[in-house]
Amino acid sequence: MNAHSASAVVSTERASLPSTDDPSSWIDEFFKPGKHHKHDGTPVPPNGGDGCFEIDTVLQEGGNAFYAATAEGQTFVGEDEGPETNIYWRNLSGEPGYPGNACGVSIDVQDPDINVDIITTEGEVFGIVCTREMGDEIGDCGSWTDRGADLP
Repeated sequence: MNAHSASAVVSTERASLPSTDDPSSWIDEFFKPGKHHKHDGTPVPPNGGDGCFEIDTVLQEGGNAFYAATAEGQTFVGEDEGPETNIYWRNLSGEPGYPGNACGVSIDVQDPDINVDIITTEGEVFGIVCTREMGDEIGDCGSWTDRGADLP
């Protein structure tokens, strides 16, 4: 994977790559020539990641949207204030029970809950529920739970 293909995937949703801290802190370092590469030159994700990038979106009646994304084994939930506005990301990877190695993600909003599900590189399915605060802000999130729906 190279910087061009990763940014092209995420840019379809008007968002830059999310990160625990400043995205440029690991993205720039990750794509430096000779850094984080296997012997054959293949990039190796930082932070124990797996190279997976995915995003899912739920549009709301008022024009705003909620997002869920995976990037390098981490999982994020985000919100915007309407079409063509910035997405504000929150890292869910530090919430209790997070399995790591997320590779696929989905999001659903059923007031007042924001449900995020992931599938890991091992085929395990986990979910977390965040509350929707006044307006459309993301509130508290619970713990990640094993959904018991692992792929064989």
